[in-house]
Amino acid sequence: VGVPADREQYIHRLGRTGRRGKEGQGILLLAPWEEFFLATAKDLPIGKAPVPLVDPDTKKKVFTRIYKGYNSLI
Repeated sequence: VGVPADREQYIHRLGRTGRRGKEGQGILLLAPWEEFFLATAKDLPIGKAPVPLVDPDTKKKVFTRIYKGYNSLI
């Protein structure tokens, strides 16, 4: 979906995940070049979490599958 265009769009997207007064949490995944968005929503309770570590074997499996999928397209 990509980074929200502005603070209002972020709130709208978050609202799509919870209805009828129910509470919950939202997770926003940003690439390093999208972190500028955090400055536009600094009054909202958005916290940064560390990027989880991935073991080398799992990383290799993921990259292998991506590579195979990419090659099947060309």
